[in-house]
Amino acid sequence: MNDQPAISIPQRDAVSISNPLSLAALKIFISRKDSSGQILRGGHASGFFWAISDEIYLITNWHNVCAWDPIQNRALSERSFTPNCIELIIELGHDVGDGRINRDFRDAVIDLFDTDDKPKWLEHPTYGNRVDVVALKLGKVGDAKLSNQPLNAYSDFVDYEVAVGDDAFVVGYPLGLEGGPRLPIWKRASIATEPHHDLEQLPKILIDPATRQGMSGAPVIAVRRGLTQPRGTTGLGNSILGTAETFLGIYSGRVGEDGLGAQLGIVWKAAAVDEVARRGVQGKTPFQ
Repeated sequence: MNDQPAISIPQRDAVSISNPLSLAALKIFISRKDSSGQILRGGHASGFFWAISDEIYLITNWHNVCAWDPIQNRALSERSFTPNCIELIIELGHDVGDGRINRDFRDAVIDLFDTDDKPKWLEHPTYGNRVDVVALKLGKVGDAKLSNQPLNAYSDFVDYEVAVGDDAFVVGYPLGLEGGPRLPIWKRASIATEPHHDLEQLPKILIDPATRQGMSGAPVIAVRRGLTQPRGTTGLGNSILGTAETFLGIYSGRVGEDGLGAQLGIVWKAAAVDEVARRGVQGKTPFQ
């Protein structure tokens, strides 16, 4: 990958993966690099990749890159930690058969600001940071094979009409925990609001999750078991019997601060993610 700092010596192992989407989620570290190059981590979150033409983007939340609560209009950290980079582990590799993946890990650091201290992330072209989604360009991958496959390039998704009450899974890193060697944890939820309606005139819906800190920026996968009718088709002959999955959107935290309150989570819709990556505008900090 170009436009990235020096990469560490690769580490390799082979693991069995029951669902390829376990390789989609990324653990990211919200960090600050000083003038000497030393990096201080301020916290962890989740993210995933998105592909536009031959460019790869890291998708996560605006509140992650700014360490700022846009609802309460205050710093997320009591020590007012201000990040200027994101650390992550990029995974390359290939299928070695028998359901096993040979994994090749590379450390990387993505700067959040250019040499003129202007944000490098993209925000929603209409709503700006009112939509809690950002895209950061990684550069061209070239011949490298990403195990962390961009979600919009995942070929096994089924395009179907999701419905309130459908199962959904937030795939990320609650409290920084992993579900295996650098693998995310799948937290079950259900779609809590009618998915065809926008809430507060913004492209978001609510889910009923059991999520925890560190899952902000995680992909949300809707799952339907049984008989599924793909969008635009009719008749049983075009139906899918079994399990169908589709990308619902990106998780960005709970509604309210009370963990025992409504316990509802915010999901920004898949279409909004694509709009940010495809037509996004230059981002702004909380003070711009």
